[in-house]
Amino acid sequence: MSLEAQPRFPLATLPTPIHEAKRLREALGGPPRAPRILIKRDDLTGLAFGGNKAGSSSIWSAQLVKLRELLAGNKELVHRLEAVERALKKHAQAIAVVYDEVKKLMALPPEPRRRRIGFTGQDEEK
Repeated sequence: MSLEAQPRFPLATLPTPIHEAKRLREALGGPPRAPRILIKRDDLTGLAFGGNKAGSSSIWSAQLVKLRELLAGNKELVHRLEAVERALKKHAQAIAVVYDEVKKLMALPPEPRRRRIGFTGQDEEK
């Protein structure tokens, strides 16, 4: 399914407008000296984030709403998903333990202490 065909949950005002900064252009010397200046107004999305994050979040939200509706009518599916979630948590914990052990094996051993030789700057009388 293409990205355009995905159902969306409206989280942001998209697409954001593009404004021409006419007064800024005039302050920089006008058309002969300054290029046309366009500003994309991602600050007008209505959220703290804009652009791709708002777009992908709207798709994910729509999919979660659809999943919640599906789960509301199927208790057996809910129980199966909970069982899968428990198994994945155990699996993730086991992977974390293995990762920590491999990390320990990959750590470089500490440098051996070397005995200083040569002049130390102290009078040694023995």
